[in-house]
Amino acid sequence: IGQARYLTACLSRVLPYNEKSTATNQNAMQIDSNADRLLYSPSKEEVTIVFAHIFEHLSPLLLKKYHIVNSFYPLFVDLIEKENGNSKIEQLIEVMRLFMEDYEFDATMLQLFSHISYKCKTTSWFEILGKKIEKNHPFDFKNLSESIESSTSTTTTSTQTSNTLHTPHFRFTALNLAIALLSNRKLLELFFADFTHYPHFLENMLTSKSASLSDFEHLFPFESNLKPEEWKTRVDTLKGLNEESKEVFAKAVEEKENLYMKFVNVFLRDKTPFTDDENKTQKFIDSPFHLFRQWIHAIIYKNRGIIRQVPPPGLSDTSVLTNLYSILLKLTQNYRTLQTNKVASGHFLIPRRLSLDFLQNHVQQAFPIKIFFDGADYFMVDFFDFGRLGGILSHLKKTYPISSEEAEVKFNEKKDAVEADFFNDLIFIYYYVMPSKYGTLSTVAQTLSESLLTYQRSVEMFNVQFSSAERAEQFAKLKESIVEKMLEQTRMYFYHRVTTSSPQKLEGLSHTFIFLTYLITYLSQSRPNIFRYVPEFYAEVMIDSLHVLKRSDPPFPMTEFPNKEILNIAISFLVGHFSDPRIVNPDLKDLLLQSMFSLLQSEDYLRAFEANEVARKSLLPSLLQSYNNFNTQGKLWIQITDALHKMWKGTGFGSKGNNNNNNNNTSSPVFREIFKKMKDTHPTVLTSFLNKLFNNTNWVVSELFSSIRELSLVQFPITPQGVKPNLTPEQQQLIKKASIVFDLSTNELVLLEILTLETPEIFLYEELNATRLFELLLFVINRTTVGHDAQAFTTVLSLKGVIGGFDHVNRKEIISPVVGCFSNLYHCYINILEEISIQETFHAKKIAQPIPFITHLVEFSGFDIQPFEYLQSLWDEANSENRVTPADHTRLEDFKKMVAKMKETETHQKGKSAESRLAVSNSGEMCPICYAAMIDCTFLKCGHQSCYKCITRHRVNENKCFFCKA
Repeated sequence: IGQARYLTACLSRVLPYNEKSTATNQNAMQIDSNADRLLYSPSKEEVTIVFAHIFEHLSPLLLKKYHIVNSFYPLFVDLIEKENGNSKIEQLIEVMRLFMEDYEFDATMLQLFSHISYKCKTTSWFEILGKKIEKNHPFDFKNLSESIESSTSTTTTSTQTSNTLHTPHFRFTALNLAIALLSNRKLLELFFADFTHYPHFLENMLTSKSASLSDFEHLFPFESNLKPEEWKTRVDTLKGLNEESKEVFAKAVEEKENLYMKFVNVFLRDKTPFTDDENKTQKFIDSPFHLFRQWIHAIIYKNRGIIRQVPPPGLSDTSVLTNLYSILLKLTQNYRTLQTNKVASGHFLIPRRLSLDFLQNHVQQAFPIKIFFDGADYFMVDFFDFGRLGGILSHLKKTYPISSEEAEVKFNEKKDAVEADFFNDLIFIYYYVMPSKYGTLSTVAQTLSESLLTYQRSVEMFNVQFSSAERAEQFAKLKESIVEKMLEQTRMYFYHRVTTSSPQKLEGLSHTFIFLTYLITYLSQSRPNIFRYVPEFYAEVMIDSLHVLKRSDPPFPMTEFPNKEILNIAISFLVGHFSDPRIVNPDLKDLLLQSMFSLLQSEDYLRAFEANEVARKSLLPSLLQSYNNFNTQGKLWIQITDALHKMWKGTGFGSKGNNNNNNNNTSSPVFREIFKKMKDTHPTVLTSFLNKLFNNTNWVVSELFSSIRELSLVQFPITPQGVKPNLTPEQQQLIKKASIVFDLSTNELVLLEILTLETPEIFLYEELNATRLFELLLFVINRTTVGHDAQAFTTVLSLKGVIGGFDHVNRKEIISPVVGCFSNLYHCYINILEEISIQETFHAKKIAQPIPFITHLVEFSGFDIQPFEYLQSLWDEANSENRVTPADHTRLEDFKKMVAKMKETETHQKGKSAESRLAVSNSGEMCPICYAAMIDCTFLKCGHQSCYKCITRHRVNENKCFFCKA
């Protein structure tokens, strides 16, 4: 080892003379300014003799790897970190080739490549920043930042005039060295000649060592003038991080990504196959460009199992895929930089310029659609058959074969360089790793926000409940632990935001989203057969990238011009394809629908939906149609219910934000107006939706009160106040079920309230609809207010302080939409009667008579005036305490008038109904279904009889005999 180090030191001292030496025997004298001594300047022949002696003894030693690590690698590091390090590396390589045997040179360089790849993989951020960190001693970022600023002006000129890869700010030594060595054509050939190891070398060189929690503490020291009590948002905590540390780290990440680009360009700029210099024969079939592309495809294939719940062994480090994503994001930057142009057919925007600046050849501008159905030609999709939008690839090839004329999509006549398969690689890698990365960032941000809220609540709790001296020490420890957790989360949040969601990456991601939106939309409109072949993950990446941009901090301006135009196309795609029959995977349809619902939760995106022509035309009909097509075992109807709630948020009786202005910021006046017209524009869809809504509501309400009844019979253990009892798994499951079905019941009742608000005519002029609605509403209020049937619900409400997970269940939530339904219908009913009276007075055109609203309601066998009086008393109490909004006050007045009218007609109608039932009973012709009406209808197929109302209601859901299914 000592001999190797000595010979390497000699080589380092002699190497500069290889450039200075002359071919003559004349010797020159010069002064070493550092040592103040005269130096002998040898001739070229003398330098050659010295090199020969050094390598005679050094070459055998370099066959041992530990000599490479301990002696030879430090020599290369010393050269690359000097000025003009690239040229010095070239000199050393030439000397080695002259004085070493070929096998010695090849073995030495391969060992060197191996160690460089190892150093790239294991270099920490501390080494990159050029500092050694000891425990509990943070970085001196201030001095480092000042050195960066002071060196900027002096290095700019040298950087422009020199081709050196020396980095004055950060020590990416191994990566710089790899770039310098592989820039040599002979070394590049040697690198790829080792087919066994070069894929592993490349993978290591693109691997980044992740930072630990301890590293975060040293990298990002905390210096805040604000007290923790003053921290309100993540912005406040980020301001506390040392500004120099944030600036330096952000610059280091940016420079590292630029170096990765230089590293990759070493391969991409060389498209010439390797040849034998002596025989002039081709050694490799492929050039460095194609070999590197094949390596990317091999990485994609190797990591195909990364998206499984339990990833298989042998996968690459996620940093490899993340760095490849950053590289491809920059490589395809121009390819995704879009200028827009209108196409006569379809009238939507498409790409105008598709090019890669590093390619020299010019080909016809097109997207190689062949990768969707003939991936073998592109080393791509056929390796592992991903699902396509239209199903399995083998099935599609048989059912929807693609002709050769459909094999390309030509965007325009202009000719540009294009390598769209790089873009395909980008989509693959994004699909593999980036959703989890962005998910981690979102989780850390959410956790930090929750910690801030927890800290604020703990301070309030201390001020109110624990102001005694004996609790002060405990609270101080609690507060300190929460603050430490917040600091840890703040550092993690900043680290992930810089490495994953920098402004440059978000800009590149936006271009990716734009291009995918253009491409998939174009194929859907103009090439419907090819659209079926698009891999599902293309649509998934498009959706995920949109939501990443929406959740970014600060939010990416997707709702502002010019991005607003692209968002408009994306909205059109979401609205037009979540029920598209060409998409066969229900999970993907569900993803499209969930994406749309998530966007609707934001006011800006809701306004974008309102401005979109496709959404205004088909969103509501498509939502209602999808609701109709899913049974109660599915989950889509629940999500559609949530979406409709968003559009009518704040308009229901007793809801928060309810006011007289219907055009409030939390609801959608545009879609509300469209919904009102659906009884004329889409009557069949609305009728089917109402029938499905009745079925779902009856089901969840029945499940609710069944669970309530079971809960009321459970004997829960008695515990001291404030102490939760130990519940059995069966009891916990029952509580969870009751809580879920309570929410579902409330949501479905709110939908019925929306219908009575916007389209009350479908109840007031359709006796069957009114009957089903009144039965349902009476069923609910009889079991939630007063009377024998409501005892179970009252018992469960008394247990809220005893059992957990049931705190949000209350009487107001479930009876508010019931009161809203009755008040909406009564208000519309009175208005219709007044309009009829006016028309009759002036002998104008007659208006159709609605059903007798109050009479029809009172006639039900389950009708009881006491629940209505109870509801009126509850809301009178709330009104007296000023807990009723002006809009609710108007509805409450209508409800009170309705109750008064019920009292007037109750006795007469009940007596009349009793007489009618007695007459029917005596005649022996009672309906065997309802036992409340005469038989007046016969089912011709089998001869079974019932009343017309019962059989008509039965046929809404099934066109078969109620008794024998004929």
